[in-house]
Amino acid sequence: MQVNSTPQLSNCADWHSHLYEPVFDLDRDDVIARAKAVGITRFCCDASKESDWIDIENLYKQYGKTTIRPGFGIHPWFSGATQPGWQDRLISKLDQYSDAVVAEIGIDWIRRAYVPFDVQTKTFLEQMEIARDLNRSVTIHCVRAWDKALALFKDFGRFSPEMTFHSFSGSIHDAQWLMLHYNAFFSFGVEIQTGKKESLVQTYKFLLDGAPQTIRFESDSPYMPLIKGTRNEPANIKIPSL
Repeated sequence: MQVNSTPQLSNCADWHSHLYEPVFDLDRDDVIARAKAVGITRFCCDASKESDWIDIENLYKQYGKTTIRPGFGIHPWFSGATQPGWQDRLISKLDQYSDAVVAEIGIDWIRRAYVPFDVQTKTFLEQMEIARDLNRSVTIHCVRAWDKALALFKDFGRFSPEMTFHSFSGSIHDAQWLMLHYNAFFSFGVEIQTGKKESLVQTYKFLLDGAPQTIRFESDSPYMPLIKGTRNEPANIKIPSL
């Protein structure tokens, strides 16, 4: 698989980023300008922990709703460190911003040694319930737990808003099941650009051939750079060319 050297993007979103991180404090305007120069005009800024919410809120106020889409939530890595009442505070924050989504939420099997999986699952499902009650879209993190995620969804039942699966790493079967039962979208990051993971490439090709409208792209900035040790940014998003 080859990647176009110049992104062919127009009025597109970076569907998952962390532009509120301090590493962008000195040149955030330039980072956003570089992204807009290649056609990425909106940035989905998704929280990892409750303390991120105020930073995302400030970005939203500074750059406006046409540039920043806020995501308020608790990442599975931080689900063991929540403070009492976080659910009510999340609902309050979502009530303040009608265009906010519940993000970044999910489960991570690799991280279970640090955050017990039952704690991750409980926090995830509580946030899914909040999103369902408020009719808000979600951005979902799932690592090495697709069988467990599908089982959770089967028990959870109906969910009408959009589900965006950040840095999607599931199989074709996983994607088929999710599209059949939910309003599912699949966001691809740096891994699809390298073309090194054959199973991911096959899933991407399957979606490209049969459901291209479900494909989204993300940077996960400042994380997941193509070159280790460097800072990633939204302008690095490129559409794979098969």
